[in-house]
Amino acid sequence: SATGLGNTSSSSSLAASAQSSRSVDPSESLQDAYEQGRDDDLTLLDEADLTDVAIAKHLVARHAEGNMYTAIGDLLVSVNPFSTLTKAGYSLVDPLVAEHYNNTDKLTLGPHIFRVAASAYAHLRSRHENACIIITGESGSGKTITAKHILQFSAMVTPGNKSAAAAATRPGSARSGEAVKAQLVASSTLLEAMGNAQTARSDNSSRFGKYLEIQFDYAGGMAGGRVTSYLLEKCRVIAQAPRERSFHVFYQHCAGALAGAGTDAATAPVAPRRNAEEFASLMHEARRVPGTDDAVAGREVLDSMRLVGFSGAEVATVTRVLKAVLALGNVCFLEQSDASGHHSSHAAPGPWLGEAAEALGVASQDLESALTSHCLFDPLSGGGGGNGNGSGDG
Repeated sequence: SATGLGNTSSSSSLAASAQSSRSVDPSESLQDAYEQGRDDDLTLLDEADLTDVAIAKHLVARHAEGNMYTAIGDLLVSVNPFSTLTKAGYSLVDPLVAEHYNNTDKLTLGPHIFRVAASAYAHLRSRHENACIIITGESGSGKTITAKHILQFSAMVTPGNKSAAAAATRPGSARSGEAVKAQLVASSTLLEAMGNAQTARSDNSSRFGKYLEIQFDYAGGMAGGRVTSYLLEKCRVIAQAPRERSFHVFYQHCAGALAGAGTDAATAPVAPRRNAEEFASLMHEARRVPGTDDAVAGREVLDSMRLVGFSGAEVATVTRVLKAVLALGNVCFLEQSDASGHHSSHAAPGPWLGEAAEALGVASQDLESALTSHCLFDPLSGGGGGNGNGSGDG
Protein backbone atom coordinates (compact mmCIF):
# COMPACT_ATOMS: atom_id res chain seq x y z
CA SER A 1 0.00 0.00 0.00
CA ALA A 2 1.00 3.60 -0.42
CA THR A 3 -0.24 6.73 1.26
CA GLY A 4 -0.34 10.09 -0.52
CA LEU A 5 -1.22 13.33 1.22
CA GLY A 6 -2.91 14.77 -1.85
CA ASN A 7 -2.02 16.80 -4.94
CA THR A 8 -3.69 19.23 -7.32
CA SER A 9 -1.19 19.52 -10.13
CA SER A 10 -3.77 19.71 -12.89
CA SER A 11 -7.49 19.03 -13.12
CA SER A 12 -7.39 18.36 -16.87
CA SER A 13 -8.57 14.95 -17.96
CA LEU A 14 -5.79 12.50 -18.73
CA ALA A 15 -8.20 10.35 -20.65
CA ALA A 16 -9.07 13.24 -22.96
CA SER A 17 -5.47 14.34 -23.26
CA ALA A 18 -4.40 10.84 -24.22
CA GLN A 19 -6.45 11.01 -27.39
CA SER A 20 -4.41 13.92 -28.73
CA SER A 21 -1.05 13.02 -27.17
CA ARG A 22 2.01 12.68 -29.35
CA SER A 23 2.96 9.10 -30.13
CA VAL A 24 6.65 9.58 -29.41
CA ASP A 25 9.06 8.17 -26.87
CA PRO A 26 9.83 10.37 -23.86
CA SER A 27 12.71 12.71 -24.63
CA GLU A 28 15.99 12.75 -22.73
CA SER A 29 14.91 15.95 -21.03
CA LEU A 30 11.84 14.16 -19.67
CA GLN A 31 13.94 11.26 -18.45
CA ASP A 32 16.38 13.61 -16.74
CA ALA A 33 13.56 15.61 -15.15
CA TYR A 34 12.02 12.57 -13.49
CA GLU A 35 15.19 10.70 -12.57
CA GLN A 36 15.39 9.88 -8.89
CA GLY A 37 17.66 12.06 -6.76
CA ARG A 38 19.01 11.60 -3.26
CA ASP A 39 16.72 14.29 -1.86
CA ASP A 40 13.63 12.62 -3.31
CA ASP A 41 13.41 9.98 -0.58
CA LEU A 42 13.48 10.88 3.10
CA THR A 43 14.79 7.43 3.97
CA LEU A 44 18.06 8.36 2.23
CA LEU A 45 18.69 11.40 4.42
CA ASP A 46 21.19 11.41 7.23
CA GLU A 47 19.82 10.36 10.59
CA ALA A 48 20.46 13.85 11.98
CA ASP A 49 18.01 15.26 9.40
CA LEU A 50 15.15 13.01 10.42
CA THR A 51 13.60 15.31 13.00
CA ASP A 52 10.15 16.83 12.63
CA VAL A 53 11.58 20.30 12.05
CA ALA A 54 14.18 19.09 9.56
CA ILE A 55 11.62 17.08 7.59
CA ALA A 56 9.26 20.06 7.46
CA LYS A 57 12.05 22.31 6.20
CA HIS A 58 12.97 19.70 3.63
CA LEU A 59 9.41 19.55 2.28
CA VAL A 60 9.15 23.35 2.20
CA ALA A 61 12.43 23.61 0.29
CA ARG A 62 11.32 21.01 -2.25
CA HIS A 63 7.98 22.75 -2.66
CA ALA A 64 9.74 26.04 -3.34
CA GLU A 65 11.75 24.31 -6.09
CA GLY A 66 8.56 23.01 -7.73
CA ASN A 67 8.81 19.48 -6.30
CA MET A 68 5.46 18.62 -4.78
CA TYR A 69 6.23 14.90 -4.34
CA THR A 70 8.56 13.35 -1.78
CA ALA A 71 8.96 9.64 -1.07
CA ILE A 72 9.33 7.83 2.24
CA GLY A 73 10.17 4.39 0.93
CA ASP A 74 6.96 3.05 -0.60
CA LEU A 75 4.94 5.96 0.77
CA LEU A 76 4.34 9.20 -1.10
CA VAL A 77 4.03 12.62 0.53
CA SER A 78 2.45 15.28 -1.67
CA VAL A 79 2.29 18.98 -0.84
CA ASN A 80 -0.57 20.77 -2.56
CA PRO A 81 0.92 23.46 -4.85
CA PHE A 82 -2.48 25.06 -5.63
CA SER A 83 -1.20 25.56 -9.18
CA THR A 84 -0.27 23.61 -12.29
CA LEU A 85 3.36 22.49 -12.18
CA THR A 86 5.53 21.54 -15.14
CA LYS A 87 8.83 19.78 -15.69
CA ALA A 88 10.83 19.81 -18.92
CA GLY A 89 7.97 21.64 -20.58
CA TYR A 90 5.35 19.03 -19.68
CA SER A 91 2.59 19.11 -17.09
CA LEU A 92 3.20 16.71 -14.22
CA VAL A 93 0.16 14.73 -15.41
CA ASP A 94 0.87 14.90 -19.14
CA PRO A 95 0.16 11.61 -20.97
CA LEU A 96 3.86 11.38 -21.91
CA VAL A 97 4.75 11.50 -18.23
CA ALA A 98 2.25 8.71 -17.53
CA GLU A 99 3.76 6.58 -20.32
CA HIS A 100 7.25 7.28 -19.00
CA TYR A 101 6.37 6.03 -15.50
CA ASN A 102 4.56 3.01 -16.89
CA ASN A 103 7.41 1.92 -19.19
CA THR A 104 10.50 2.79 -17.11
CA ASP A 105 12.13 0.93 -14.23
CA LYS A 106 10.38 2.30 -11.14
CA LEU A 107 13.60 2.18 -9.09
CA THR A 108 15.17 4.85 -11.32
CA LEU A 109 12.21 7.25 -11.17
CA GLY A 110 11.55 10.07 -8.77
CA PRO A 111 8.47 10.22 -6.53
CA HIS A 112 5.19 10.77 -8.35
CA ILE A 113 1.58 9.65 -8.04
CA PHE A 114 2.11 7.84 -11.35
CA ARG A 115 4.93 5.81 -9.79
CA VAL A 116 2.57 4.66 -7.06
CA ALA A 117 -0.10 3.75 -9.60
CA ALA A 118 2.40 2.08 -11.95
CA SER A 119 3.92 0.04 -9.13
CA ALA A 120 0.49 -1.17 -7.98
CA TYR A 121 -0.47 -2.09 -11.54
CA ALA A 122 2.83 -3.91 -12.14
CA HIS A 123 2.38 -5.84 -8.87
CA LEU A 124 -1.11 -6.85 -9.88
CA ARG A 125 0.00 -8.09 -13.30
CA SER A 126 3.18 -9.86 -12.27
CA ARG A 127 1.88 -11.59 -9.13
CA HIS A 128 -1.83 -11.80 -9.94
CA GLU A 129 -2.57 -10.39 -6.50
CA ASN A 130 -4.79 -7.53 -5.42
CA ALA A 131 -3.11 -4.18 -4.87
CA CYS A 132 -4.41 -1.32 -2.74
CA ILE A 133 -3.60 2.40 -2.69
CA ILE A 134 -4.68 4.42 0.34
CA ILE A 135 -5.02 8.19 -0.02
CA THR A 136 -5.36 10.25 3.13
CA GLY A 137 -4.83 13.85 4.20
CA GLU A 138 -6.43 17.02 5.50
CA SER A 139 -9.27 18.84 3.76
CA GLY A 140 -7.87 20.69 0.77
CA SER A 141 -4.76 18.53 0.50
CA GLY A 142 -5.82 17.18 -2.89
CA LYS A 143 -7.15 13.68 -2.18
CA THR A 144 -9.94 13.94 -4.76
CA ILE A 145 -7.72 14.96 -7.67
CA THR A 146 -5.09 12.41 -6.67
CA ALA A 147 -7.65 9.61 -6.84
CA LYS A 148 -8.79 10.94 -10.20
CA HIS A 149 -5.21 10.91 -11.55
CA ILE A 150 -4.79 7.29 -10.44
CA LEU A 151 -8.03 6.31 -12.16
CA GLN A 152 -7.14 8.17 -15.36
CA PHE A 153 -3.62 6.73 -15.34
CA SER A 154 -5.06 3.23 -15.07
CA ALA A 155 -7.48 3.90 -17.91
CA MET A 156 -4.71 5.26 -20.12
CA VAL A 157 -2.00 2.62 -19.68
CA THR A 158 -4.12 -0.53 -19.70
CA PRO A 159 -4.19 -2.55 -22.95
CA GLY A 160 -6.33 -1.39 -25.86
CA ASN A 161 -6.10 2.33 -25.13
CA LYS A 162 -8.32 3.93 -27.76
CA SER A 163 -11.00 6.57 -27.62
CA ALA A 164 -12.91 5.37 -24.57
CA ALA A 165 -15.78 7.80 -25.08
CA ALA A 166 -16.24 6.68 -28.68
CA ALA A 167 -16.13 2.99 -27.73
CA ALA A 168 -18.80 3.47 -25.08
CA THR A 169 -21.22 4.89 -27.65
CA ARG A 170 -20.68 2.28 -30.35
CA PRO A 171 -23.47 -0.30 -30.76
CA GLY A 172 -22.69 -3.58 -29.06
CA SER A 173 -19.79 -2.19 -27.03
CA ALA A 174 -21.54 -1.76 -23.69
CA ARG A 175 -19.26 -4.26 -21.99
CA SER A 176 -16.10 -3.58 -23.99
CA GLY A 177 -12.90 -2.67 -22.19
CA GLU A 178 -13.01 0.83 -23.64
CA ALA A 179 -16.59 1.32 -22.42
CA VAL A 180 -15.58 0.21 -18.94
CA LYS A 181 -12.73 2.74 -18.92
CA ALA A 182 -15.03 5.54 -20.06
CA GLN A 183 -17.65 4.67 -17.45
CA LEU A 184 -15.13 4.49 -14.60
CA VAL A 185 -13.69 7.90 -15.49
CA ALA A 186 -17.19 9.37 -15.91
CA SER A 187 -18.27 8.00 -12.53
CA SER A 188 -15.69 10.26 -10.89
CA THR A 189 -17.38 13.36 -12.32
CA LEU A 190 -20.78 12.13 -11.20
CA LEU A 191 -19.63 11.32 -7.66
CA GLU A 192 -17.97 14.72 -7.29
CA ALA A 193 -21.17 16.52 -8.24
CA MET A 194 -23.24 14.54 -5.75
CA GLY A 195 -20.74 14.32 -2.90
CA ASN A 196 -18.30 17.25 -3.18
CA ALA A 197 -18.72 20.82 -2.03
CA GLN A 198 -16.86 24.08 -1.61
CA THR A 199 -15.43 24.52 1.90
CA ALA A 200 -13.29 27.18 3.52
CA ARG A 201 -10.18 25.15 2.63
CA SER A 202 -11.07 23.64 -0.74
CA ASP A 203 -13.28 24.46 -3.70
CA ASN A 204 -13.91 20.77 -4.39
CA SER A 205 -13.79 18.95 -1.07
CA SER A 206 -15.13 15.40 -0.85
CA ARG A 207 -17.71 15.25 1.88
CA PHE A 208 -17.83 11.45 1.98
CA GLY A 209 -15.53 8.49 2.15
CA LYS A 210 -15.02 6.37 -0.93
CA TYR A 211 -13.62 2.93 -1.70
CA LEU A 212 -13.05 2.50 -5.43
CA GLU A 213 -12.42 -1.02 -6.69
CA ILE A 214 -11.12 -1.47 -10.25
CA GLN A 215 -11.28 -4.99 -11.65
CA PHE A 216 -8.81 -6.20 -14.29
CA ASP A 217 -8.79 -9.24 -16.54
CA TYR A 218 -5.79 -11.56 -16.95
CA ALA A 219 -4.54 -9.50 -19.89
CA GLY A 220 -4.31 -6.43 -17.66
CA GLY A 221 -7.29 -4.66 -19.17
CA MET A 222 -10.05 -2.99 -17.20
CA ALA A 223 -12.98 -5.37 -16.80
CA GLY A 224 -15.20 -3.50 -14.36
CA GLY A 225 -15.36 -1.43 -11.21
CA ARG A 226 -17.33 -0.76 -8.08
CA VAL A 227 -17.60 2.28 -5.81
CA THR A 228 -18.56 2.01 -2.15
CA SER A 229 -19.34 5.31 -0.43
CA TYR A 230 -19.91 5.97 3.25
CA LEU A 231 -20.28 8.73 5.84
CA LEU A 232 -21.86 11.29 3.52
CA GLU A 233 -22.07 14.68 5.25
CA LYS A 234 -25.87 14.82 5.09
CA CYS A 235 -26.17 17.88 7.32
CA ARG A 236 -24.65 19.96 4.49
CA VAL A 237 -27.90 19.54 2.57
CA ILE A 238 -29.79 21.86 4.93
CA ALA A 239 -27.11 24.36 6.03
CA GLN A 240 -23.55 25.43 5.35
CA ALA A 241 -20.96 27.52 7.18
CA PRO A 242 -19.95 30.97 5.88
CA ARG A 243 -17.92 30.83 2.63
CA GLU A 244 -19.04 27.25 2.02
CA ARG A 245 -21.55 25.68 -0.37
CA SER A 246 -23.86 22.71 -0.41
CA PHE A 247 -23.15 19.88 -2.84
CA HIS A 248 -22.26 21.08 -6.34
CA VAL A 249 -25.23 19.36 -7.97
CA PHE A 250 -27.78 21.69 -6.35
CA TYR A 251 -26.17 24.78 -7.91
CA GLN A 252 -25.83 22.98 -11.25
CA HIS A 253 -29.53 22.20 -11.05
CA CYS A 254 -30.39 25.82 -10.30
CA ALA A 255 -28.27 26.89 -13.29
CA GLY A 256 -30.59 24.81 -15.49
CA ALA A 257 -27.82 22.46 -16.59
CA LEU A 258 -29.77 19.28 -15.84
CA ALA A 259 -33.00 20.32 -17.55
CA GLY A 260 -34.35 18.87 -20.79
CA ALA A 261 -32.43 15.62 -20.67
CA GLY A 262 -35.34 13.20 -20.94
CA THR A 263 -35.87 11.05 -23.99
CA ASP A 264 -39.34 12.52 -24.56
CA ALA A 265 -41.82 14.89 -23.01
CA ALA A 266 -42.96 12.26 -20.52
CA THR A 267 -39.48 11.68 -19.12
CA ALA A 268 -37.98 15.17 -19.53
CA PRO A 269 -36.63 16.54 -16.22
CA VAL A 270 -38.42 19.43 -14.55
CA ALA A 271 -36.60 22.66 -15.39
CA PRO A 272 -35.84 24.69 -12.23
CA ARG A 273 -38.00 27.76 -11.81
CA ARG A 274 -36.18 29.32 -8.90
CA ASN A 275 -32.78 30.89 -8.30
CA ALA A 276 -30.31 29.62 -5.70
CA GLU A 277 -30.83 32.78 -3.61
CA GLU A 278 -34.42 31.76 -2.92
CA PHE A 279 -33.61 28.49 -1.19
CA ALA A 280 -33.16 28.38 2.58
CA SER A 281 -31.14 25.17 2.34
CA LEU A 282 -28.61 27.07 0.18
CA MET A 283 -28.49 29.87 2.76
CA HIS A 284 -30.29 32.17 0.29
CA GLU A 285 -27.01 32.69 -1.55
CA ALA A 286 -25.85 31.83 -5.07
CA ARG A 287 -22.30 31.13 -3.97
CA ARG A 288 -19.80 30.66 -6.80
CA VAL A 289 -16.67 28.57 -7.09
CA PRO A 290 -13.92 30.70 -8.66
CA GLY A 291 -13.15 29.58 -12.19
CA THR A 292 -16.13 27.22 -12.37
CA ASP A 293 -19.32 27.69 -14.37
CA ASP A 294 -22.07 25.65 -12.71
CA ALA A 295 -24.02 25.41 -15.97
CA VAL A 296 -21.01 23.99 -17.84
CA ALA A 297 -20.13 21.65 -14.98
CA GLY A 298 -23.73 20.48 -14.85
CA ARG A 299 -23.72 19.57 -18.53
CA GLU A 300 -20.59 17.50 -17.91
CA VAL A 301 -22.46 15.71 -15.12
CA LEU A 302 -25.35 15.08 -17.49
CA ASP A 303 -22.94 13.59 -20.05
CA SER A 304 -21.46 11.41 -17.30
CA MET A 305 -24.92 10.14 -16.32
CA ARG A 306 -25.56 9.05 -19.87
CA LEU A 307 -22.13 7.49 -20.19
CA VAL A 308 -22.50 5.33 -17.09
CA GLY A 309 -25.88 4.12 -18.31
CA PHE A 310 -28.58 6.41 -16.87
CA SER A 311 -31.73 6.38 -18.99
CA GLY A 312 -33.64 9.55 -19.77
CA ALA A 313 -36.27 8.57 -17.22
CA GLU A 314 -33.62 8.02 -14.53
CA VAL A 315 -32.02 11.40 -15.22
CA ALA A 316 -35.49 12.94 -14.96
CA THR A 317 -35.98 11.24 -11.59
CA VAL A 318 -32.69 12.67 -10.29
CA THR A 319 -33.64 16.22 -11.28
CA ARG A 320 -37.09 15.87 -9.76
CA VAL A 321 -35.59 14.69 -6.47
CA LEU A 322 -33.20 17.66 -6.49
CA LYS A 323 -36.09 20.05 -7.03
CA ALA A 324 -38.10 18.39 -4.26
CA VAL A 325 -35.24 18.58 -1.75
CA LEU A 326 -34.69 22.28 -2.43
CA ALA A 327 -38.40 23.07 -2.24
CA LEU A 328 -38.92 21.12 1.00
CA GLY A 329 -36.19 23.22 2.60
CA ASN A 330 -38.44 26.26 2.20
CA VAL A 331 -41.57 24.68 3.66
CA CYS A 332 -42.50 26.19 7.03
CA PHE A 333 -44.89 24.66 9.56
CA LEU A 334 -47.40 26.31 11.89
CA GLU A 335 -48.73 24.92 15.16
CA GLN A 336 -52.44 24.69 15.85
CA SER A 337 -54.70 23.17 18.49
CA ASP A 338 -58.32 22.06 18.50
CA ALA A 339 -61.04 22.53 21.10
CA SER A 340 -60.02 19.39 22.96
CA GLY A 341 -56.46 20.70 23.41
CA HIS A 342 -54.76 18.39 20.95
CA HIS A 343 -51.83 20.04 19.19
CA SER A 344 -50.99 19.52 15.57
CA SER A 345 -49.16 21.28 12.78
CA HIS A 346 -49.73 22.17 9.16
CA ALA A 347 -47.73 23.66 6.31
CA ALA A 348 -47.68 27.42 6.10
CA PRO A 349 -49.22 28.97 2.97
CA GLY A 350 -46.83 29.25 0.03
CA PRO A 351 -45.81 27.60 -3.23
CA TRP A 352 -43.08 25.36 -1.88
CA LEU A 353 -45.15 22.40 -0.68
CA GLY A 354 -46.91 22.30 -4.03
CA GLU A 355 -43.64 22.41 -5.94
CA ALA A 356 -42.21 19.57 -3.86
CA ALA A 357 -45.35 17.50 -4.31
CA GLU A 358 -45.35 18.11 -8.07
CA ALA A 359 -41.70 17.03 -8.34
CA LEU A 360 -42.38 13.87 -6.30
CA GLY A 361 -45.56 13.07 -8.22
CA VAL A 362 -47.89 13.10 -5.22
CA ALA A 363 -50.79 15.24 -4.07
CA SER A 364 -49.98 18.25 -1.88
CA GLN A 365 -52.40 17.06 0.81
CA ASP A 366 -50.77 13.63 0.95
CA LEU A 367 -47.29 15.12 1.24
CA GLU A 368 -48.42 17.50 4.00
CA SER A 369 -50.04 14.65 5.87
CA ALA A 370 -46.86 12.57 5.61
CA LEU A 371 -44.79 15.45 6.97
CA THR A 372 -47.10 16.40 9.86
CA SER A 373 -48.46 13.07 11.11
CA HIS A 374 -47.07 9.79 12.27
CA CYS A 375 -48.26 6.26 12.86
CA LEU A 376 -47.01 4.04 15.66
CA PHE A 377 -46.79 0.38 14.70
CA ASP A 378 -46.65 -2.48 17.19
CA PRO A 379 -44.61 -5.28 15.57
CA LEU A 380 -45.85 -7.81 18.19
CA SER A 381 -49.55 -7.33 17.56
CA GLY A 382 -49.18 -6.44 13.88
CA GLY A 383 -51.50 -3.54 14.32
CA GLY A 384 -51.11 0.17 14.34
CA GLY A 385 -51.06 2.02 17.58
CA GLY A 386 -52.06 5.56 16.92
CA ASN A 387 -52.49 7.65 13.81
CA GLY A 388 -52.90 11.29 14.49
CA ASN A 389 -51.97 14.68 13.12
CA GLY A 390 -48.99 15.19 15.34
CA SER A 391 -50.95 14.27 18.48
CA GLY A 392 -49.01 11.09 19.22
CA ASP A 393 -52.12 9.36 20.62
CA GLY A 394 -51.64 5.64 21.12
